Amino acid sequence: MLVSLRVPHYNDIGGLRNLLRSVPDVSGLEVLICDDHSLNFPDIEVHHKRTVVKIFRNEDGNKYAGTARNHALSLAVGEYVYFSDSDDLLITANFLGVFMRLQATKADVVYTLLDSDGIKTRYGLPRHDAYNQMLLKVYRDTANRD
Repeated sequence: MLVSLRVPHYNDIGGLRNLLRSVPDVSGLEVLICDDHSLNFPDIEVHHKRTVVKIFRNEDGNKYAGTARNHALSLAVGEYVYFSDSDDLLITANFLGVFMRLQATKADVVYTLLDSDGIKTRYGLPRHDAYNQMLLKVYRDTANRD
């Protein structure tokens, strides 16, 4: 397994279904959904032939996103872990580009800039801008070091 896409989830089945529809069906990818004791969590049908999708449910009461993220991380078997939330969408061409870059370069870390389409975000675009600026600064500050 090359990439484990780990997804914490809580009470946003519409967002989770949209995310799963945006996940490309490729070999070497597993999707780990860790549901944090959602109310009325339905069965989810996933129509991928090559991508492995696993759903884990916390039945012991709500433990919040950090616990769900850590649990998904502990279950990941991929060489790389791709972080996503249940209200995110993957842009297929971008995701496949990252996927192919990992295969070709064996990089330690790959980061893509975040964007928000405004359809459904809790925190809005400034959050993504702040993350992007912080990571670009770190990259610029360390890019020329040996």
